[in-house]
Amino acid sequence: MGFQRTGGKESQPYNAIAIGSQDRTITVWTTASARPLFVAKHFFSQSVVDLSCSPDGYSLFACSLDGTVATFHFEVRELGHRLSDVELEEL
Repeated sequence: MGFQRTGGKESQPYNAIAIGSQDRTITVWTTASARPLFVAKHFFSQSVVDLSCSPDGYSLFACSLDGTVATFHFEVRELGHRLSDVELEEL
C-alpha cells in the first residue's frame, strides 16, 4: 500500500510492507525509514504463515500454523494518508 504524510518539510510517498516469520514475529516496515514501524512478538506459538491488509490499508490480519488469527489496526497518524489508486498510477 502507498502512503504519504501530510505537513512537514518533505511529503514523499512511501510503501508499507508487512513480514511474518518462522520465529513468530510480525514486522511492519515503511520505505521511508531504516527502522521498523512496528514489531509484534509472541502473539503466536508457531510460525506466521499468512498476512493480508484490509482494503483501506489500516488493518493487518495475520494467521499462524497454530490456527490463530490476529488483527492489528493502525491509525492515520501512524501510517500517514493512504494514496488513492489514481495517485499511485500518477507516480
